[in-house]
Amino acid sequence: MRFNLKKVLGIITWFALKEGGEIDKVKLLKLVYLADRLHLRDYGRRIIPGKYYGMRMGPVHSEVKDIVDSNIYDDSEKQLVDESFTKVNHDIRLLKDKHFEKALFSKSEIDALEKTWNNFGCFSNWDLKDITHLYPEWKKKENELNEDCTRFSIDLEECFDDLSQAELKELKEKYGFNEDPFAQTPEVLEYSKEQYLYEKMLDIL
Repeated sequence: MRFNLKKVLGIITWFALKEGGEIDKVKLLKLVYLADRLHLRDYGRRIIPGKYYGMRMGPVHSEVKDIVDSNIYDDSEKQLVDESFTKVNHDIRLLKDKHFEKALFSKSEIDALEKTWNNFGCFSNWDLKDITHLYPEWKKKENELNEDCTRFSIDLEECFDDLSQAELKELKEKYGFNEDPFAQTPEVLEYSKEQYLYEKMLDIL
């Protein structure tokens, strides 16, 4: 699965439009991760490929972070980004003529984006940071972060693990969820995990 800049810009556009055309950078990065995680657990593949790292602000898609931080060295790619949004302090502001290109996404991907917004769009960037800290792929390695280690590589296979009872209780009591928004049947999770591992093997080959 190749990295698709237009698709990434589509996701940025989707969430920014939901916020009225301008979205906090940290909130955007958290929503991208949550949407990817949701689609991974439901279908065994992510919406966009790339590398995730665990940082103090939670999981971050490395390539998406580079895009919103304008760390792009290819002139044609930089032009696409510059035609999509501009940065205003810590916010991503869409250019006025930007619209969501639905044709770039499958129905399941659009459903995942919609479900992510419905579940998490009401939260602040700081709440979203704390919510992502509850999940096992970040929680298991949080102690690795210190002055000498500012990030760790996230093992996406751990996204198929469910919340512990303690984290699930905190999610419900502190953030008002009736259940984990990522809850899925064991059968679907098993199938999705098999699909993910198969695709991962093909990428290696």
